[in-house]
Amino acid sequence: MSNEQDRLAKKRFFALSAMRIVGALFIMAGFVLIRGGWAIAGQPTDRWIGVIVVVTGVFDFAIMPRVLGRRWRTPPAPGNAFGGLRRSSRRTAAGASRLTGAR
Repeated sequence: MSNEQDRLAKKRFFALSAMRIVGALFIMAGFVLIRGGWAIAGQPTDRWIGVIVVVTGVFDFAIMPRVLGRRWRTPPAPGNAFGGLRRSSRRTAAGASRLTGAR
């Protein structure tokens, strides 16, 4: 890896880690709001605000890092759909029997 690629990878790793930490903090803050630990707008409204904050935190913690990771993934080499892994297109008799369960 070159220095530029290394710096970019470090920035992306930091962004993914920060996204997960912020998502976890949102989840904890949402549960505190649901429990009634903080008063923002009154009890029935605070619970709904807490639910929204928890859902946002789950989205930030679980879904967004996957979306960003997929967007930042290195594309496969041209002419190779498996990203460097070559698979044989021939099936052997032993391989076919394993797939069908025949012996």
